[in-house]
Amino acid sequence: MRTVEARRLHKRCLRNARIYGHKPVLISHHGALALYGCMGCEKTMEVWDSPAITNGPMDQSLCDISPKFLRRILIRLISI
Repeated sequence: MRTVEARRLHKRCLRNARIYGHKPVLISHHGALALYGCMGCEKTMEVWDSPAITNGPMDQSLCDISPKFLRRILIRLISI
């Protein structure tokens, strides 16, 4: 991160994503771009640090868990 504002924005967006139920995982970090994805759904979020910008629906919408994810959980619970 290049600026204090960019670090603050980065932390705030990750916190908001967790509040909305997402499980953010770093997919790629290259230069000024960090790309995050949710483990529960298919939403992504880009965080730029020069200038400080975020793109993507992950920090502004609820996590909608994909049916495949729910199916895997149910199969694991049944098999126990």
